[in-house]
Amino acid sequence: GVKYEEYNVGADRTKLKELIEYCRVSKGKVNVCLVYKIDRFARNQVDHYAIKARLLEYGVSVRSATEPVDDTPIGKVIEGLFAAVAQLDNDLKSERVREAMRSWVMKGRWVWGAKFGYLNRKDATDHAIIPIDPIKGPIVAEIFKKQPAHKNTGRENKNSGNKKSNPLHI
Repeated sequence: GVKYEEYNVGADRTKLKELIEYCRVSKGKVNVCLVYKIDRFARNQVDHYAIKARLLEYGVSVRSATEPVDDTPIGKVIEGLFAAVAQLDNDLKSERVREAMRSWVMKGRWVWGAKFGYLNRKDATDHAIIPIDPIKGPIVAEIFKKQPAHKNTGRENKNSGNKKSNPLHI
């Protein structure tokens, strides 16, 4: 058989796309997509059933090497439970990360990648810091020095309190 492995999976899922395409062009020659665990196949139920439906169009069933899923009524229910638990786990992790980031921001920590002109570094307590890049930082400072001061463009909010504002109507 053909083996597709994907590590450090992000949103792109290149190898999964290659697998689905292989199943499409090999329709009738491939009958099983064996995954290690259902929660590694998809992280939410919508994706799980969409991918499974696509594979079924090509005559390919999804099986787990570690879980009792098959095309029987009980096997389908178990598969659905595993897909639901995968989504629950992913949703809980996302919620915890959002809450942690919110807490860090409230404490004054920078939680995003450094912008151009700064560096991604860690302090002695392993917290992210963003010192000025000694090479790119001065370039950014020079660019800002050369920019003219903000001038009224006429596009400011009518409620800004600027009596001189003349909103542009298009």
